[in-house]
Amino acid sequence: MSKKITLIGVVLLFAFTAAAQDTTPQMETFLGYKYTRANSATNVPEFSANGGSGQFVYDFNKWISAVADVGAVHNGNIHNIHLDTTIANLLVGPRLPVRLWSRVTPYFPSFL
Repeated sequence: MSKKITLIGVVLLFAFTAAAQDTTPQMETFLGYKYTRANSATNVPEFSANGGSGQFVYDFNKWISAVADVGAVHNGNIHNIHLDTTIANLLVGPRLPVRLWSRVTPYFPSFL
């Protein structure tokens, strides 16, 4: 009798764990490194810049999200000319994720 109760308890525990993993996260964040290589066709020589990027995602439901992506790269010395160059970007908009797998979520940005 106690083996049956233990088995039922283990099955229910795994069922609750599996049900908890099916939910879509409400918020996601990302921080990363960014490398940019600029090859100029004008009289400014080519250069490389290093920086970072951050992303905040709010999931409304399983199929639509709002995304804010902020990043910047910096180079303080372009071809020994000592040009202080910082390039920043801010992207905000909806995102349509395809949640078919648990670890990989491809998405398609929608352009407004």
